[in-house]
Amino acid sequence: MNRGARIRSLALAAVTGWLSGALITTPIQLVELVRNTAGDLRLMLVSLALGLILWGIWTLAIALVGVALAGLPIALWASPTWLLRHRVAIIAVSAAVGLAVPLAKFRAWDWLKPEPFYDLPLIAMYGIFASVFAAVTALLYLRMLQKKVPGGAADSLR
Repeated sequence: MNRGARIRSLALAAVTGWLSGALITTPIQLVELVRNTAGDLRLMLVSLALGLILWGIWTLAIALVGVALAGLPIALWASPTWLLRHRVAIIAVSAAVGLAVPLAKFRAWDWLKPEPFYDLPLIAMYGIFASVFAAVTALLYLRMLQKKVPGGAADSLR
């Protein structure tokens, strides 16, 4: 499997991972929306549209950075057979790193601010998005590798 095919597979997996993460965090967005609009229906509808558009753009940017920093180097330089042999560990580590990065970010933010920051729904939303994005992207990328790598590890994993 050449590098171009690996990059295309990663791109497709990342788009699916981004959509999965964005959809999974939508209920948290809705809870925050209701909490912040205090029942004003007009404000709620305007905020819903704007909030979902901004969340989609923001999470897409986060996903692109994640793919550029972690996904591309792995897709370009890691052996597909090695990745397939260790696929369960790779998916688990991807989900764990996806959760750890936002938690570390908010912890570092806490150290830099004079007052503590404890917005649990916000922290949960970022953690859930990043974890789901990373795990789904890894899972789908490995599935595509499994189908495209001839013989070897791919056949033994079916």
